[in-house]
Order: sequence, then C-alpha cells, then structure tokens
Amino acid sequence: MMRMLDRVEPVYAAEYGGALADHLPMALSALARMGAGEERREVFKRQYVVAKGLRVLGAEEPERRARLALRERIERNGRASVLADELPSLARGIGAGAFHALIRVAYGIADANDDEIAAGLVYWRAVAFDIGVAVSAPAERRFDAKHALDVACIQLTDVQNTLADGLIAERMAAVTTHLAFDDALGHPRFESNSLEQIAAVTVRAFAATRDFTLLHAMTATHALRIVLPFAADRDLLLQAFWRAYVAAYVSAGAPPLPEDATFAADMARVPEWGALLERATASNDEHVVKAAFTAWSEDAVYHDPLYRVAAARYIKFF
Repeated sequence: MMRMLDRVEPVYAAEYGGALADHLPMALSALARMGAGEERREVFKRQYVVAKGLRVLGAEEPERRARLALRERIERNGRASVLADELPSLARGIGAGAFHALIRVAYGIADANDDEIAAGLVYWRAVAFDIGVAVSAPAERRFDAKHALDVACIQLTDVQNTLADGLIAERMAAVTTHLAFDDALGHPRFESNSLEQIAAVTVRAFAATRDFTLLHAMTATHALRIVLPFAADRDLLLQAFWRAYVAAYVSAGAPPLPEDATFAADMARVPEWGALLERATASNDEHVVKAAFTAWSEDAVYHDPLYRVAAARYIKFF
C-alpha cells in the first residue's frame, strides 16, 4: 500500500466553473499560517474540491506542461532570476483574473513553493488583459494615493453607469477602455512609500464597504508587497498595478473614502487577532479565510488597527 507521504497530490486547473480562479492553494496556505492544523486543512480541502468542482489536469494538457516547463526553469536558474525575467512582460496584465494570478505568485513566493510560483505565472500569461502603461511619459507629480484616487474617480464617474454585470476582471477591463482612463490616471511619480499609501486607502475603503471587489484590491495590495522586490523595474510594476487598482475601484462604484472617526465605535470593541483568526480558520469560505489572513499580514507590517476592523466586519464578528 502506498504510504501517505508517498501520495501524489492531484494538480488542479487554475480555473473552475467558467473563468473563476481556484483559491485552494492560497486558502490552505493562509489556514496553515493562521494556525489551522492538518486535519482542519484537510477538511477544508475536501469540501472545497467538491463544492467548486475542481478539475484535475491531465499530464499532457497544455496548462500542466507549461507549469512543468516553468518549474524546471526555476530549478535551473532560481526563482529570483525567473521572476525578474517574467515580470516586465507580465506587468501590463497585472489585473489578470481579478488579480488572482498576482496573488497566487505572491503566495508561492511567501511559501518558497516553486510549483505555485510556476502555476501563478502560467495563469497570469493565460488570462492577462492589457491594462496599458505609459512608460515613456514623464512623471507629473509626487504620488498621493488618496488624492490620485479621488481625481480618477471624479473623472471616471460616467463609466460606472456603463458597466454591465459580470466578473470582476471583465468590469476592470471595461473601465480601462474608457476614453478618459489615461487622462484620469495621469503620470504620478512613485516613491518608497507609495504602496503603503495604497494599502492605507484600501483598508479604509474595504472596512467601510466590505465590498467583494475591494477585498480583491486588498489581497492584491498585499500580494504586490511580496512580489515587488523581485521586479527588475519596480516603477513599471507599480504603475501597472495602480492602473489596475483604479479600474477595480471604479468598477466597485468608487466609494468615498471615510474618515478614521467613522470607525471609532468598532475600534472600541474589535477583538485582538487571536479571536479573529480562530473564527476565520473555522470558516469554509475561502474569501473569509483570505480576508482575515491578508488583514493580519498587512497589520503586521503597517501597524494599522483598521485591519482588525476590516477583518472583523468581513467575517461578521460583530
């Protein structure tokens, strides 16, 4: 009989159910990091595979062969070298799969899992839509995330009424085709704290709205923090991400950013992370798991108490 340690795990396709991204690898990683034991993770995995109808990739399917080829390249050249080579050509498609390709690569990096890095990069190639970047345009002003987002949302007000229902990535792509999109974005000069500014804007918007698209914006911002050090051209990746981020924000209805005082009541009663993570690890909802894990991880870096509020609100702690 094959021992448990010798079991070959199935390799699932990156999408299921008509262009929906498989969250299983990220959810299992998040559960482990939040303290869920092996038995709990196995229960989550079994129910997720059945509920989503994940499809096992055959050995000769193009997606699996592409993953294997990229995995072998990582083994030869190292993950840092491969990422530095791949990211410039992938930057314009950073919104791929509603940021799920970027997120999958980031989890692979964080877990030192080259199979997952390869899976994420292959998925990124397959589903990327061109967000466009103006690499030759001179920077107009120092980047201010809140101000830049306010300006972009005002200029793109009309586009919200033209968006049809659909997947997040489809709505993001539609925003980028608007004639005013490039002018609304401008050409900001990104600096060392630009991503931290974006993170601060994101957690406030998400905490206020619990919006599903803004959840993806928060997990994507977390992912970019992990991936960005591997980019040969940091400004290119940041510029592309900001464009995709604004497209996502507008597609979510461009909610106004609240003042911190709005959260005062919840700040006074929000529990510490231990209680929040315990609730999250008991959930079979992959988005609850990832929301809590992302907020916890970002709080560890930025020390912003609104991450606990955002997590508590999303997992309906109160």
